[in-house]
Amino acid sequence: MTEVYEQGDDVVIVSNAEVVVSVVSSDVPPVVHIIESIETGPPGTPDAGREDIFFSWGDAPTIVYTADIGKLVYSVKLIITEGFDGADPVVEIGDADDHDRLLSSSIMDITAAGTNEVFPNYAYAARTDVNIYITPGAGGSHGAGRIIIAHQD
Repeated sequence: MTEVYEQGDDVVIVSNAEVVVSVVSSDVPPVVHIIESIETGPPGTPDAGREDIFFSWGDAPTIVYTADIGKLVYSVKLIITEGFDGADPVVEIGDADDHDRLLSSSIMDITAAGTNEVFPNYAYAARTDVNIYITPGAGGSHGAGRIIIAHQD
């Protein structure tokens, strides 16, 4: 599916084949800029899966997906859409034995909107539930975001 939008004198093309966003400028000749290309796994990895989970401050722990034996977790992207308002809030992605094995929110300030991504390239030795753990912080009543995990199927 491809969508086309006009943005001023430019044309924005969004192709969902690989989620590619391009801008075609109104310059003569037109200039095409690829803004972002997101694949479901590392290049050349046809058996990649993707989990896309939305969460808010009161949702944890929640199972994101179950990792199979020996399958790699390629990347974990944390997108904070609404900053957490509690004292010392924490968002972690991991398992029952190590809550921040794949991602710890210490990589970024989660009291404000923002995005960060880590590449753990971690493989579980046994079939394991991967969870999101949220501690909204003392007095917390707001906070939301999204987790995107790319993994081997």
